Amino acid sequence: MMKGGKRVKKSILILLVIVVSIWCFACGKDRKVTEKQIKNDIQNNVYMISDYALDIDSFEIVSRRTDAEMKYDQISVDIEASNSDFCLDAQVQMRYGLYDNGWVLDECNVVDSNYKALKVCDKVIAENAIFEDHPQYSLQYMDCTSEENSAVFSYFAVNEPNSIITSKYAIEVECIYSPDKGWHVDSYDEKLVEEIWDMCGTYFVKNEKVDLKVTINKFNIDVENNKIYTQFDYSFVSYMGHDDWWGGPSMKQNQEYSSTIETTLSFNGKGASCMVEDIARMYFCAWNNIEGQPENGIKVTIEGDYATTYGSYWLMKQ
Repeated sequence: MMKGGKRVKKSILILLVIVVSIWCFACGKDRKVTEKQIKNDIQNNVYMISDYALDIDSFEIVSRRTDAEMKYDQISVDIEASNSDFCLDAQVQMRYGLYDNGWVLDECNVVDSNYKALKVCDKVIAENAIFEDHPQYSLQYMDCTSEENSAVFSYFAVNEPNSIITSKYAIEVECIYSPDKGWHVDSYDEKLVEEIWDMCGTYFVKNEKVDLKVTINKFNIDVENNKIYTQFDYSFVSYMGHDDWWGGPSMKQNQEYSSTIETTLSFNGKGASCMVEDIARMYFCAWNNIEGQPENGIKVTIEGDYATTYGSYWLMKQ
């Protein structure tokens, strides 16, 4: 009888040890979320990682509060991830709940993040933006100033729309990087720094009404102060005569009216004009901006609404 009782007690003790061992193992298994599960959940639930196919390069749990009795595990994780185009530094806050089927992710939020392009911006992106609007420009690359996810390209551009004008511009194109667009143009700034008009020379027109000749000796544009400095010789002959009878300038038939003028004119970006001896108004115009305007001419308008020589004349360069 004693031996049988000892056997029962021994069996009960062995069974109790087995049950306690199983319970301890189970509790140890469910005590907190494994790092493997945390990493997999970040890979699948942080959109920048999943959408851009980033690989997690480093992973560090920086804070954690776990309560198996209250069935939650709250974790803060610092990660570094990357693909071939950019890298990402982020802090992720996660909250797990303990359910019958184990720990399940309830919340996953990125509270701080920063991305950085891994490749430098190609200047072709900036140049394509310039040529899209100004295919006729001749470009000279000057410099590039780079910061994180930003690059500012500086150029010197020359535009020669015709044989008269040479315009020189300073251009800055800022490109920025974003994961969805890659490197792309964010801003474009263009400033006219110099404009040269090859105006010097002799211009003339001769028809049944007038004989006009203008010789431009000096012609300089100050784009910063919007001024034109010019000096020219002017010669005018009317074949009609007595224009004063019709409210126009007083002039005699076949008589030459000439003068030398040196003046400063206001420049509006397209040209300037000035009066000559109260007889005519002369226009220095931006070429190809007026319909019917020749490429290498200037415009002279005879004053007086009813003058027999009234009208606009294009003077061609000799």
